[in-house]
Amino acid sequence: MNDWFGDWNDAGWIIVYVIVALVVIGSLVAVGMRKKRQLDHQHAEAMRLNAKRQEPRLAQQEAETRRLEAESDEARAEADRREALARDQRERLERERSAYDDDLRQADKIDPRAKHRADGASEEGAGEAERHDVSR
Repeated sequence: MNDWFGDWNDAGWIIVYVIVALVVIGSLVAVGMRKKRQLDHQHAEAMRLNAKRQEPRLAQQEAETRRLEAESDEARAEADRREALARDQRERLERERSAYDDDLRQADKIDPRAKHRADGASEEGAGEAERHDVSR
């Protein structure tokens, strides 16, 4: 073999040493990568198992959330209905109050005993609108 490569520190032996070192390093890297893939797989399986354990709790929370949302929608619809009812009642009250005030003004116009002011309201009935102000 010395005929082919010569002494241990000849260029031929150095190339063999480098090739052997690269093969050893490559083997170590391959084993390390295989071990990492195996550990990653085990970790992923543990994560899946943990996630599966949480599934019933999450399903229960989702059902509770849907129930609360439905209740909220119902309450919102009821509030809208009541607001419309109050608005209708307010408008009816304002119309009735306006008719009431018109009746008072008309009565003051035809009453000879009512003292009329320059703005058309009588002093006798001037305070009626203020006493029945609908905004209070």
